Amino acid sequence: MKLPNSILNVLESQKGTIASQDICALGITRSMLGKYVKAGLLERAGRGFYTRPDSLMDDMFALAKRSSKIVFSHSTSLFLLGKSERTPFNHYVTIKSGDTVPYTLRREIKAFYVKDELYDLGKITLPTPFGNMVPCYDLERTICDFVKNRRRMDEELFIATLKSYIGDESRNLSKLGEYAQKLGIEEKLNRIFEVVL
Repeated sequence: MKLPNSILNVLESQKGTIASQDICALGITRSMLGKYVKAGLLERAGRGFYTRPDSLMDDMFALAKRSSKIVFSHSTSLFLLGKSERTPFNHYVTIKSGDTVPYTLRREIKAFYVKDELYDLGKITLPTPFGNMVPCYDLERTICDFVKNRRRMDEELFIATLKSYIGDESRNLSKLGEYAQKLGIEEKLNRIFEVVL
């Protein structure tokens, strides 16, 4: 027994990870999926996700695939932006206030909720360390999120992030100011920057 080319193609395009929904979309039954697992051709890597036995699962991609309602934020977006070497132990995400995510997913994330009109502010897509594209926030939105939710953030990472941003030549202070105004944290941001500087 071997995996069909259709599954191999998806595994290749998704850097070694495939969801059960992808397999069903290919017209392959769940019982056949079970046979592939039993034969050792695929391994169950998480709820509804499979990898080749010689591959690791892309956790961030799997989370994004399980819910289109999440955007990676805070320390997770900082990591995706290449501004932190700390691999996130918990994945921080932002969700629209009225939206819900499956209970099983809620146990794997730290969620922040925002008004609908603020959800897309600074939203971009970036590759995970595996190369799969996922939604996250840009640097200025991430800085604003750190400031807005300071009490829920690691203090050492918070200060290191702000100091790093101040010295970052790619920073965009006008965009930061615009985001801070829209998020209602302009005054708070200015006070914190005065202390850090």
